[in-house]
Amino acid sequence: MQKSSNLFGDEEQLKQWCINLHNSLGGFEVTKTITLSKKNISKVKLLCEQFVLEWNTNMLAAIKSAEEEE
Repeated sequence: MQKSSNLFGDEEQLKQWCINLHNSLGGFEVTKTITLSKKNISKVKLLCEQFVLEWNTNMLAAIKSAEEEE
């Protein structure tokens, strides 16, 4: 495992983390290219919000399931 650091503090580190995650899921492999695109901050915010909401939903379900098993 890599050393612990804040992925959200460094744009390039976050991009590489995302690529590593995507490529670990199998299927088409993502690589960095020279093609440049503009930042889409509103889409980033939307995707982050979706991630947080779905993460929280899954965590609450896991906690409830663990409590029911006890």
